Amino acid sequence: MKAPARASSGDRRLFLISLIVFALTAVVAVAFLLTRSAPTAQTPAEQGGGGQSGIPMESGFSDPAERSAALSAAGEILPALDEIAAKVEACDAYREERRTQMNIHIAWIRNPDAIPADILLALGANPIGRLLFGMATYTSIEWRLAERPAESCLLPIGQALNRAMAAVGETPLEEFEG
Repeated sequence: MKAPARASSGDRRLFLISLIVFALTAVVAVAFLLTRSAPTAQTPAEQGGGGQSGIPMESGFSDPAERSAALSAAGEILPALDEIAAKVEACDAYREERRTQMNIHIAWIRNPDAIPADILLALGANPIGRLLFGMATYTSIEWRLAERPAESCLLPIGQALNRAMAAVGETPLEEFEG
């Protein structure tokens, strides 16, 4: 029997090039399939939440009337909120990031329709009360960091927040009682 003929160097080069092209094609095909089947991140607007257009039913409210009733508590405390906002602005005991958080909560209480759907979901059945509770917690943290001076501008803010929380059915912080 005769030995098979050896492939020429041109044939080997062609085989190697074909092998490389095949491997690259396979890698591109696999990458394409992986990216097509991977879940994509969606913005809150794409998920159906956000803004005035609609809060998903998972927001804790069984119907729009229940949502409106929960957010209407904001109107009851607007005069107190104006007083709190002025005190926050005048108080230099807040660190800048805390003051920013306080101002965001004040803006949301003034305009409850601006509360993002995911935040509204986290706030539960009493969103205005929970926003006030968050503000009282921020104030309490700042006051504790300053070692609770009785003359601090944070104390009257905490007390005003407690009164506002009580007005909307939220439990006041003991720290600011009395």
